[in-house]
Amino acid sequence: MELARRVAKNIMYRTLAQIVANVSGLLVTIYLARVLKPEMFGVYSLAISIAMIAISVANLGIDGSISRYVAYFYSKGDIGQLRSYFWYFLKIKLYMVIPVCAALVLLSGHISTLFGNPELKLPIVFASFFVFSTTLSRSLNAFFSGLQKFEYVFIRQTVYEVSRWVFIFLLVAPLLASGAVLSNAIGRLVAFTVLLFFVLGSYRNYVFGSTSKVDKDARAFAGYMSVSQLGARIYSYIDILMVGMLLSTTDAGYYRAAQNLIFIAAGMIAMSEVFLPLFSQLDGKDLENAFKRITRYTSVMSFPLTAAGIYFSAEIMSAIYGRDYLAASIPFSILSVALLLMAYNYLTAMLNAKGRPEISAKIILLSILLNILLNYVLITKIGIGGAAIATVISRAFTIFTTSYFIFQIFSLKIDPTSIVKPFFCATTMLAFLYLLPHPVNIITGILELTAGFVVYLILIFAIKGLEKDDLRYFASLLGLKS
Repeated sequence: MELARRVAKNIMYRTLAQIVANVSGLLVTIYLARVLKPEMFGVYSLAISIAMIAISVANLGIDGSISRYVAYFYSKGDIGQLRSYFWYFLKIKLYMVIPVCAALVLLSGHISTLFGNPELKLPIVFASFFVFSTTLSRSLNAFFSGLQKFEYVFIRQTVYEVSRWVFIFLLVAPLLASGAVLSNAIGRLVAFTVLLFFVLGSYRNYVFGSTSKVDKDARAFAGYMSVSQLGARIYSYIDILMVGMLLSTTDAGYYRAAQNLIFIAAGMIAMSEVFLPLFSQLDGKDLENAFKRITRYTSVMSFPLTAAGIYFSAEIMSAIYGRDYLAASIPFSILSVALLLMAYNYLTAMLNAKGRPEISAKIILLSILLNILLNYVLITKIGIGGAAIATVISRAFTIFTTSYFIFQIFSLKIDPTSIVKPFFCATTMLAFLYLLPHPVNIITGILELTAGFVVYLILIFAIKGLEKDDLRYFASLLGLKS
């Protein structure tokens, strides 16, 4: 139970960090989408997408490696090795980030020409600063994640969100999309400074002192993690880039508006960040129990959100972004299915945590190739809705293939009832919503959505998708019961 309570504490802080990130991120997106309008919001979205891929190139999967090895050596009480591996991976990041940032600045004009929009040049220049500050910030974030000190992850996220809001108000009006990108960069730098203060104050001996060489296994692990994480980042943003190239920056703005809401919702229920260091320390029955519980709870949370997204897509886009963004409702409805699939990203985290990143890397690479092919065919045929369909198909390929290898290697399989029961309840919820009059305003929409969730909860308990034992389990995790 001590392990369970530690997991619960980590999940609590990680969830608080996600709430701060998602609520603030949603409000930032709404504010920028309304102020910049679809075309300039599309410019901002493309610049951020390019920056996020550049961050992955600079990181080379090092964040996951830092988290994994810090967790491993911390559990062994070997601070010397922990320090050695941290510095080894950090040096690799520093060697990579400077040339990546320089390349963004030097190629900014060519990139803006590629997308046919000269307004993109300056945001990409500022994006290089965003890449540098984010790389530094994430290194220390991975360090604290490995120590399972998720309270610092929460602090980092809170500081970042407050900082970027301050600079958004100062810079967006005069600089538009460039100001929005620069605000994000400054916020990351402030967050890094705060985390560095905590490291120097309480964890100095974890990072300063003598170091030794790392073994070849760690280098191989980092190499495969590089492929895996870079692939995952490309996976997340290739849609926007291809929409921007094949259609227009305005269409990229529509797609980003829809995709951002899906990312926010998925971030609230996906727990791969918490479970990567945890899976590194579990074996046997403990690993099996953790796997079963996270699968069941993930399914229970994600299915009703998918149903709600499908039914209320137009209302959500109109209420959040305004009627200028109604064109985003089609990809949002389709991407709601991708939300369900993204919730199972912890499957990839398990392969990485248990020392098999080469498998997840290969799966992601194949999925990216499938995604790019489908994007090209479907975007040119049916527009931004085609990009969403491509995402759903390729993410389904990733999840099903990963599940197969987890069963083959660890003899762990997803219990069919953990999928069937939430699926039945969510489908019934969706049918119930279609029987109601379509909402004509936000008040009736909220009432119908609430009624739909009530129907779902009644059904999920009625067919024992959740039971009283689950409530007692959560209560014991929180220390409410012995």
